[in-house]
Amino acid sequence: MKNFSRLAITVLSFLVVVGSVSAQKTFYDIKTVKQIKTTPSKDIQRTGSCWANAGTALLEAEWIKNRNQEIDLSEMTFITDLYKLKANAHVSSKGAIYVDEKGLPQDVFTLMQEYGMAPESMYMKSEDKPEKASSGEMDAIIRATLHMVMEKEGGNFTENWKNTFNASLYRYLGETRINFNYEGKDYTPKSFAAQSGLKASDFVTLTSDDKSAMDTKITLTAKNNWNKSQAYNVNPDILVSVIQSAVNNGYCTIWYGSLPDEMIYDAEKVAIVPDGKIADLTQGDETDENSFNPLPEKTITNTERQAVLETSAKTEQNYLLISGISKDKNGTEYLIAKNVCEAGNQTLHLSSAFLKLNTGFIVVNKKGLPAGLNSKLGF
Repeated sequence: MKNFSRLAITVLSFLVVVGSVSAQKTFYDIKTVKQIKTTPSKDIQRTGSCWANAGTALLEAEWIKNRNQEIDLSEMTFITDLYKLKANAHVSSKGAIYVDEKGLPQDVFTLMQEYGMAPESMYMKSEDKPEKASSGEMDAIIRATLHMVMEKEGGNFTENWKNTFNASLYRYLGETRINFNYEGKDYTPKSFAAQSGLKASDFVTLTSDDKSAMDTKITLTAKNNWNKSQAYNVNPDILVSVIQSAVNNGYCTIWYGSLPDEMIYDAEKVAIVPDGKIADLTQGDETDENSFNPLPEKTITNTERQAVLETSAKTEQNYLLISGISKDKNGTEYLIAKNVCEAGNQTLHLSSAFLKLNTGFIVVNKKGLPAGLNSKLGF
């Protein structure tokens, strides 16, 4: 009898818990309706190098699309090569270009074309941990080398200075194998990039700056745009429609912009522009079914968007890879994005209003653009 009572109490407790859980209603009940295959997200390889993760994630997604096969490309190859590219630019610009690990995803495509790329397994890491910021010593050595080049005869050194610079770089960061075998074939980084079928010219950057002429190329107003990368300037509504079109056409998009905490409903991983404080809007009455609809959003004006753009241009922003479409319980669409600078495939569902307000720029394959815009921009 005692055993029966204990069993009854256990079952009753279980039913109470289940009933409690089922009674909890969701505001969005998000469901995925389209998902492009991507590689797992990875932790950044070096402080300040999220740009390399973003650019690499897009290349890996393109590789999957073209070959139906995953690949793990080396972010450190691009980071190390960026130091070399910036060193050349530092000397050429008489010291105007600062040499560090910071850049934009667009640099990945430039580096792929200039130096090549390699699988992760072909990057030989140093005994030091390149992701750590114990680079003060390295920075002192490489910058001293560049300083001597600049000082000696106005920078008219032979190319031998690069050997000293590169040796210091490799000592602290490691280096990519000069020759390697991948799936039974021999490559150099440049020949590996060439056979990949991926080209820097395949990708285009778009932004929306209301103070610049529309449908023209402008210099991107983004922090760490050391190389003065340019972007096509389009209407903010078109910018959002480009992302939607790309995903519908099977192409992922790099997204760069602001992720304000007050615009993220963390319980369901939804990024919106709430018409009020999320904490207030989610205090619904459980007896009122209408209170559990998706939260009301503001209508975004171009003036509001411009203000966010100009503020965010001066600060470090976030990188996401947009790779899918989802819908809430009312059928409203969102873009699925994941954090590319931290392992774990953490995702967010971005509303159209959120994208319109907070997008700084996007990078996408030109083939993913709407046909009309392709023609308008001359592709």
